[in-house]
Amino acid sequence: MYNETRDDKDSCADGQTDLTPDFEREVLSGVPAAIIVTDTAGCIVYWNDAAHELHGWHPDEVLGKDVRELIFSEEGKEATARGVDTALATGSWSGEAEFRRKDGSFFPAFFSIKFLGDKKTGHLIGVIHDFTHRKKLEAQLLQSQKMDALGTLAGGMAHDFNNLLSGILGAATLARSEIDEREDLADLIDTIDSAGRRGKELVSRVLTFSRADESVSEVVDPVAVVRDLVQIIGRTLPKGISIATDLPPSVPRIIGDRSRLVHALLNLCVNARDSMGEKGNLKISVSVEDGIPGDARHVEMETGTQYVRFEVADDGSGMDDSVRSRVLDPFFTTKTKGEGTGLGLPIVVSTAQAHEGRLRIWSKVNEGSTIAMFIPATDRAVESVERPRGTSEQFRGSETVLVVDDESIVRKVARRVLERNGYKVLEAEHGLAAVDVIRSHSDEVGLILLDMVMPVMDGREFFWKLKESHPGIPIVLNSAFSAEGRVGKLLEAGASGFLRKPYELVDLLRTVRLVLDGEKIPNVSG
Repeated sequence: MYNETRDDKDSCADGQTDLTPDFEREVLSGVPAAIIVTDTAGCIVYWNDAAHELHGWHPDEVLGKDVRELIFSEEGKEATARGVDTALATGSWSGEAEFRRKDGSFFPAFFSIKFLGDKKTGHLIGVIHDFTHRKKLEAQLLQSQKMDALGTLAGGMAHDFNNLLSGILGAATLARSEIDEREDLADLIDTIDSAGRRGKELVSRVLTFSRADESVSEVVDPVAVVRDLVQIIGRTLPKGISIATDLPPSVPRIIGDRSRLVHALLNLCVNARDSMGEKGNLKISVSVEDGIPGDARHVEMETGTQYVRFEVADDGSGMDDSVRSRVLDPFFTTKTKGEGTGLGLPIVVSTAQAHEGRLRIWSKVNEGSTIAMFIPATDRAVESVERPRGTSEQFRGSETVLVVDDESIVRKVARRVLERNGYKVLEAEHGLAAVDVIRSHSDEVGLILLDMVMPVMDGREFFWKLKESHPGIPIVLNSAFSAEGRVGKLLEAGASGFLRKPYELVDLLRTVRLVLDGEKIPNVSG
């Protein structure tokens, strides 16, 4: 609050001040930025408290010394030499440079120079702002952007690969049905089919881990989550690491995203691997708790709430208190540059919080670490969609189906299986081509099988165009991604069904037949 007791209320207007040189020095010393004043020869004549704190030298240690030999790195000398020349010529300069501390360490900073006086008796006033924290944030942002770019790239590659798998698996199924009498060829085709299905599982994980696939919320079996995890790490951990599991025969279900939970636990296993090296013991367990243990006592987060406890324990190097206090910070890592992103545990924390759960960590140096993720249990049963059983013969028809997909192998297989079962087939490689087909064959087309991701005009844009011009033609969407997000919105807007690539050919036939018959169908994940 300003002092209101002065007698002369108009003293501000006369421009008079009563500042003393000592007061002015106190003001400069109190400025949070480092201020260094030199003569035109570079000798230090003033050094404020912030400069002392930033560089480490007391004013008595630096006054009269050449600033160029004291506080600049070799690169900083070159940058500031050009800056001084500019300031002497124009009166000021500013830019970034690297500076040195008393302990020999270096740091980046923003440096501004103001020249006062003449070149013989004048002075250069330098103001230094430490950019260390800003540079770290910039590096973290760049790393995050790289991770996002990799996720986008992985998602795009996985989508393209899924299109190929649709053709491979479909062709294998068709071939297998035609050569039952040739056991030697049948075995080869079964091998192709098996390899394709393994590829399908891999792509599903890539889509989820790259965030190209949408998160889903469903009733999840915790034991199934750990079994999925073990299948992944069993092929990726060093041979010298023993994997043990402790899975109860009966455990409550949870509500969440199964793939995201697997991803979070995978991050814990990767951290455990890095802690153990080439040899060690890794244990993954599932149990039920009536609350969440705290640091000193058992804390129940909600009255009457049960939690499913996912636990990953290792006998690796462990963590000391300083590491454990920072281990959940985004981008914090004990690994060397280029070997880790520092995002593993923050991703696990994010997953736990997204599932209304918590994370707990216990660790000692040279004794290993135990990390537990607690997720609220539910009494709901796992929901499963029972697909109607049957053979392709039961789903025959004579209607015309328009297959819209940019992958020729997908169109070829769909045409083959549909025509073998009595349907007529038209093709289009993207939405714009499909518009032309509809314009010429609108009276014939009974159903459209529509891919979502295509060039020129994608499935979403074509869907809305068709809704305006021919709202009565049913559309079955198909995509490598899940029935959430964009697909889900189109299903809400009136799409008749969804097939997730790569789908089984019998599912294609069943879906086409049921939609043409006007029956409600479940969305089919391939």
